[in-house]
Amino acid sequence: MMVEVQQVERLQDEFNDMQQSQQQDGTVTALREEKEEHETEIGACQEEIRKLEAALEKVEEEQEPFQKEKEEKEREQDSFDRGAEQLQSRLTRLVQQHAAAKKRHHEMKVKINSLAQELDESKKAVEEQEKKLEANTEKAAELGDRIDSRRSVDAIKGALEALKTKINNQKNRVGPESQVELEKKFKANLKIATETKAKFKDAETIHKMIAEGLNARKKKWHKLLTWASQMSNMRFNVGLTQKGHSGGLEFHHDNQHLTPKVSLNVASQEESNRTRTTSDMKSLSGGEKSFVTTSLLLSLWPMAESPFRVMDEFDVFMDEMYRKNTMRLLLEGVTREHQQSIFITPLSLAAIPDEYAPKVTQHTLQRPDKPVNR
Repeated sequence: MMVEVQQVERLQDEFNDMQQSQQQDGTVTALREEKEEHETEIGACQEEIRKLEAALEKVEEEQEPFQKEKEEKEREQDSFDRGAEQLQSRLTRLVQQHAAAKKRHHEMKVKINSLAQELDESKKAVEEQEKKLEANTEKAAELGDRIDSRRSVDAIKGALEALKTKINNQKNRVGPESQVELEKKFKANLKIATETKAKFKDAETIHKMIAEGLNARKKKWHKLLTWASQMSNMRFNVGLTQKGHSGGLEFHHDNQHLTPKVSLNVASQEESNRTRTTSDMKSLSGGEKSFVTTSLLLSLWPMAESPFRVMDEFDVFMDEMYRKNTMRLLLEGVTREHQQSIFITPLSLAAIPDEYAPKVTQHTLQRPDKPVNR
């Protein structure tokens, strides 16, 4: 019996376990179905979200032009506000200027009225003075002819007093001389004064003509002086170029001073050509100094207009190249100007160019005997 009971209990337990297992399987199935439903809903929601995002992007793209237009309108509004502020400021200034101009207009109107009143008073005063002037002119016409004068009334009164004093002194000095004799002397002196005045005017006219002529000659002389300075400067530079040099002359006519400037083309071992500029003739070598001096004389000779020219020992300190260039330069200048010239040199005359030899007359002087010391 006990065994049967136990069996029944065991079977009952198994039955319970089976019922629980079936219940659990039903719960899991329900959960799975619910999960699948939720997953289906989630997929639908995700799909709807994707559609909403695409629609949002489309809406944003559609709103972008409106956003730009909005920004542009805001900038235009800002610009309009600034222009309105500027116009308001300008309007304020114009109102102030108008008020100031209105005030000035009122002041000027008051001033014009005052000036008009003063002008009326001045006209009345002028009319009174003109009446007095007419009366005084009539009185003066009775005394003699009118004399134009730029002197003031006080000066004329002083001159009248001085004349009265002079007349009284003359009366006292002359004594009881008749009026007829005094008139004769006055007329004679007046005639002399008139003639002297006419001579003075003639002399003044002549002086004016002389001054004008002198000024004209002075202007021409300045032009001639400028031309002579330029020509001398050009001839001096042309003479220096015969040896590859260059230079110029600075004329100080007011101080009567002449400053030559020379740029010597010097050949050296380090450099093929080197230029040395100087205005101090003491810094030149003997040959350079003689050549520059010859060029200077040739540039100044055409302005001197002397009947003949003489140069003594001009080539003593020159080397052979300088002597040839200098001799050619001298003979070219003499031939061009048809001027008689005398050149004295203790050296040989072989440096004379062949084309100028027929035009040169050579005189060889005997060497003077040296005194014998006894």
